[in-house]
Amino acid sequence: MEKVIGYGDMRPGMEVSNMSETDQKLLEIVEGFKKRIKVVGVGGSGCNTISRLSTMDITDTDLIGMNTDAMALLNTVANKKVILGTQLSRGLGAGADLTKGEQSARESMSNIASSIQGSKIV
Repeated sequence: MEKVIGYGDMRPGMEVSNMSETDQKLLEIVEGFKKRIKVVGVGGSGCNTISRLSTMDITDTDLIGMNTDAMALLNTVANKKVILGTQLSRGLGAGADLTKGEQSARESMSNIASSIQGSKIV
């Protein structure tokens, strides 16, 4: 028997078969949200935020770091990492140039899209 731990009014260790039909439907909805929330950090400060979030007790969430700077991205603690603008910046960063950052993101649009695919909340 599958046991549920820590959902609202349910007693810890209560078996799913003993749940009401409503609670079973609610549990299915809650289970459906797992790993469908993605937090994306872009650039140096965004990746620092992602690394900081990784140290907190956040569950069922993917942390994604995106950066034009390969070294900074290497030091980012995240579930997924996306290097932006490999042709334009060659992994050396955008140098705080907003236009170069935007062009790098456009160059990497397919990688960005695939990293957030299937998520309900970004």
